[in-house]
Amino acid sequence: MTITQQELNNTFEELHTQYGGIIEDYFGLLYLKREFGLLENEAASQVAFGGNDYGIDAFHIDVNKRNLYLYQFKWSENHSLFKDSYIRLCSSGFEKIFGNAYPDQNQNQVLLRLRSALLENQSIIQRVFVHFIFNGDPSVAEQSVVLDSLREDLESKKFLIDQFFDNNKVGLVIQYISNKTRDRGMIGHVRKTNQFQINEERRIALKTPSGEELHLVPVSLATLYGMYQEMGQRFFERNIRSGLSADRPPNRAIRRALGKVVLDQSESPEHFAFNHNGVTLAAEKVDIEANNLILTEPRLLNGAQTVTSLAKFMETNKGNPALEKNSHVLHSLEVFAKIITNASQDFVTGVTICNNQQNPVEAWHLRANDRIQLEFQDKFLKNDGQVAAPA
Repeated sequence: MTITQQELNNTFEELHTQYGGIIEDYFGLLYLKREFGLLENEAASQVAFGGNDYGIDAFHIDVNKRNLYLYQFKWSENHSLFKDSYIRLCSSGFEKIFGNAYPDQNQNQVLLRLRSALLENQSIIQRVFVHFIFNGDPSVAEQSVVLDSLREDLESKKFLIDQFFDNNKVGLVIQYISNKTRDRGMIGHVRKTNQFQINEERRIALKTPSGEELHLVPVSLATLYGMYQEMGQRFFERNIRSGLSADRPPNRAIRRALGKVVLDQSESPEHFAFNHNGVTLAAEKVDIEANNLILTEPRLLNGAQTVTSLAKFMETNKGNPALEKNSHVLHSLEVFAKIITNASQDFVTGVTICNNQQNPVEAWHLRANDRIQLEFQDKFLKNDGQVAAPA
């Protein structure tokens, strides 16, 4: 049943002296009462009144369905208002809920109640739902390239859920829901956190004063190819997903080099590393276990031409007896990898641009997925009904 403006006004007028906050906070209270049949005091204990909510306006645990619901509410038809909510969730919200972040003395009390409820029900929860509730059209929200980018950033934080529940079987579901029509957007369901290991015995490590970490280590082409096979386009940082044509001269040159080393064996495998500039990756987290680096949710910032060229080489030579016979040679090919972790998205974007200065990826590709450019893209989509192609 739709919550009306009059109901919201009346509820705020009646209860704001008791709970405080702003009128939009009572949207969450009314929604929880109707969605789950809660009493007023029960719903109020699960709503964030006031600020410092780290992107969580309300929560509810359904013990029968074994679901945890996290909510963001906007009393508006404008889906772009969810942008800041996503950013708060990605930058610190999920860490406050599921991680080991230092306590904030000023944080909203609802976060403490959420954390307590999670600990009590840790053994039963099977799915985490993040619902964005507003008065607009969920299908329009799903067309937003800004929200799509931020949704992917939030999905990359699923490893925090895995750590909290000590397994990777708890799914993460993100969905837009309309208060007016009760329509629901398509479900974005992430069950698996991607992790890969790299031998770290030859590693060099650096750390900036502000905490960003860099690991320099040789990595086999086969390992990079395995990451791409498992993650697909998600393996590539958004800023370099465009312009990866397999027919560009550099890509053809890489495939010729692979043919000489693997198929013809007319060149030494070691020559490949000498002639290659290396790759750069960013990972949500890097752990060291038994002489291995464990990369959580890696993204390739530089080197997409190499990976896509290798994929094309493998596809073209599928069934080639020489490839099967010399597969050990392919697995011996290494390039140097710079692996960045503990870095903000802005820092990663800057590294992506700096590491692609000599790359055949065009400059507009590198900037095309900056958040400000995605904002323009959304605006053009809204005004004209279509996105203009880059010049």
